[in-house]
Amino acid sequence: MGDAVATARIETQSRNLARILSWTYWVTAFWLFAAMSYVPLKRLGAALVSAERDALASVAAFSDVVVEALPVIFALIAVYTLRRLFVQFADGQIFIPSNGRRLTRAGDWLIASAAAALIISPTIGRAAGIPVETVGFNYSAVVLALVGLAIRLFGRTFELAADIKADNDQMV
Repeated sequence: MGDAVATARIETQSRNLARILSWTYWVTAFWLFAAMSYVPLKRLGAALVSAERDALASVAAFSDVVVEALPVIFALIAVYTLRRLFVQFADGQIFIPSNGRRLTRAGDWLIASAAAALIISPTIGRAAGIPVETVGFNYSAVVLALVGLAIRLFGRTFELAADIKADNDQMV
């Protein structure tokens, strides 16, 4: 009976966390579109249909926005992957190998987000003419990379343990 109560509690908490991650994903995606890419995308569309506007400059401006937003985009993919993981948990599918793979993928996306932040931000800062001393080292990206590595390791361990459990369940 204790296992059933614990499982029900995990499913409820996972459902709530999946809902929170879903809201986070959609609000951040809306923010990325509204605050960062709407105007460059609108200018790109206008340049593509207008003969007097330079489409190449609009493409370059939009690509600058996309490149600058890559760390956030990669983090959003990690959030979406984690949301899918918690939806599986909420459905009662907790200890299965695919959840370990999802957790590993989420860690991979967090590492990619951190790497993009560590590489892209200084590059953009230098390209914009900001002195090298002013372009600071992003310590939060280092922490994000370490968290991503830990989640990746935990996901791999989770997948191996779920495989062992599946093998043991077949023997009994």
